Amino acid sequence: MERTSLRQDDVDVALLYDGFTFNAVSWLESLGFCEPGGARDFIDEGRGIALGGRLPVNPSGGLLACGHPVGATGLMQAVTTFWQLQHSVGKHFGNDKLQVKDARRGLIHSHAGTGTYVTVSILERP
Repeated sequence: MERTSLRQDDVDVALLYDGFTFNAVSWLESLGFCEPGGARDFIDEGRGIALGGRLPVNPSGGLLACGHPVGATGLMQAVTTFWQLQHSVGKHFGNDKLQVKDARRGLIHSHAGTGTYVTVSILERP
């Protein structure tokens, strides 16, 4: 396993596995975006989730918004993150309301089925 020295402030957008609401909440805490037990405050205080938050999480609605395509969830997250970094969300979604302004680095968190394989990838725009 490889670790990074990146901090939350180094990431402009995050796509977390959110097949179920409790997944998104638990991953916010497990990935260190907030302290254990602090996901609700993290969301309520506007530090994440919404586009207005410090860290936009799943700005296009996450996996549930696209029908939770089992088997293709990681691919969907990677493509959506790529579009964010390419600044082309408007082209692909029909408007740019979901575009994270000046996104340069995106975090993708995905896992297979029951969580047997968990990956975190970071894409960066040069």
